[in-house]
Amino acid sequence: LRTLLRQVESTLETQIRGRDKVSEQEIADRLSAQRSFETRTAKLMIAVEKEQSLRASQAEEYERLFEKFGSKLNGMVAEQAAVRQEMQSTLAEQAKSEAAIREAKHAIVLEHCTEHRSCLDARAERLDAALRGLEQRLRGARADQARQLEAMESRHAEA
Repeated sequence: LRTLLRQVESTLETQIRGRDKVSEQEIADRLSAQRSFETRTAKLMIAVEKEQSLRASQAEEYERLFEKFGSKLNGMVAEQAAVRQEMQSTLAEQAKSEAAIREAKHAIVLEHCTEHRSCLDARAERLDAALRGLEQRLRGARADQARQLEAMESRHAEA
């Protein structure tokens, strides 16, 4: 019985040692895999941190560029507004001066028209007076001719 017990013990001991070796090998493999995993995880964490850092710096750069662009844009808008205001005031002044010039020219043309009308009225009056004088002379000449004709007729009739 003792022999059997020793055989069972030795068999069990051999199996336990074999299992221990397998378990130790598995543990070593798992520890190696875990170290490899931890190394890869650490490398990935470093890469993620670098990426985060790059993205943060890129976001800061974009924000800075956006603010710079915004300030440039605001400056350009303000400059355009000033130019527009200046152009409007210049155009308003030009329109006022143009209106004043046109009014002055209109007054001059109106004055010339009035002078021409006065001259034409004076000529028309002189022409009317000349026509009336001519008409009176013609009436006088006809009257003289009619008298001469009557005188000739009466002389002729007497003769």
